[in-house]
Amino acid sequence: MPIGLPDFVENPEPRCPVILLCDTSGSMAGAPIDALNEGLATFKSEVYQDEIAAPAQKLRS
Repeated sequence: MPIGLPDFVENPEPRCPVILLCDTSGSMAGAPIDALNEGLATFKSEVYQDEIAAPAQKLRS
């Protein structure tokens, strides 16, 4: 593993780690998993549109 500067050096904004633990078991089939996916898309969209949160985030799927 090469030694280099961490990603946060390019973006010095303060970070606030957020972990979303989502149920993707078989019991979530159909409408529940659709609702979960819609909620996750809304969360991502809202974070990207927030002028304070947007520069401090790095969302991964």
